[in-house]
Amino acid sequence: MQITPLDRSAAGAAPPAVAGASSAPIAVVAFAAAGVACCLPLAEVERVLFLPATDPLPGAPRWVSGLLQLPGESLPVIDLALRLGAAPGARHDLDTPLLLCRRGALAGALLVERVEGLREQVVAVAEGGGARNNPLFRGSYRDPRGTLLMLELEQALSLAVEDRTRPVEAFLLADGARGRS
Repeated sequence: MQITPLDRSAAGAAPPAVAGASSAPIAVVAFAAAGVACCLPLAEVERVLFLPATDPLPGAPRWVSGLLQLPGESLPVIDLALRLGAAPGARHDLDTPLLLCRRGALAGALLVERVEGLREQVVAVAEGGGARNNPLFRGSYRDPRGTLLMLELEQALSLAVEDRTRPVEAFLLADGARGRS
């Protein structure tokens, strides 16, 4: 298992709340899942690694790929594309990236399509964009390279089967249609 530690020198405070106008820039790790550009605050991403062997977790929701065994802890591995409502796709191989995430006692690994890297000057934009009414996202963020949806880590790592989210594709399409009115 190859592990890439992240440089925390750019990590600022907790991400700003999304409400109203832009706020102070923060550092995030940008990645893609289900074709959607996402991000998490750098402070919540402990490391990037490639998919190791995982242990099955019987009875878990379909988006749980298994358990990642680390020294002293077992963490759920969440297939973020499935969590976002995408149809099951190709099987993952050893080059599939994982984001090992942690916020306080909350910890888990997110299986993503690709990691875009560190973006240091990302600011929150007005509430809405692709994040409106979807508990998996805490808001829309922007930098010169484009817009990212900030993942809500607690919701993304949740094993609760009560899923009040709509598939992200329908969600983004509906949001885009409102913008054209």
